[in-house]
Amino acid sequence: MLISRDIYDVSALCSNEERLFFEACGFENDKLGSTTMIYTRGASESNLSDQGNQNGVVKSAGRMLLLVPPPLVVEGERPRYVD
Repeated sequence: MLISRDIYDVSALCSNEERLFFEACGFENDKLGSTTMIYTRGASESNLSDQGNQNGVVKSAGRMLLLVPPPLVVEGERPRYVD
């Protein structure tokens, strides 16, 4: 039902007691070990107008828009970009 509404990932901060409910419903830990993200139908205006700055870049991937985070910079080194 959630996939038919374009919802592919759900996260919940809950107590150990509440966690049992989610496990009984078939929810599992994130297999990719990713952090919590919020997906919206469109990118915010600030992200679109700030492409290439420290906020990251908005990229189109099919019907989805992805915010690509800026590269990590080690102090004293130049940023490394991956295509």
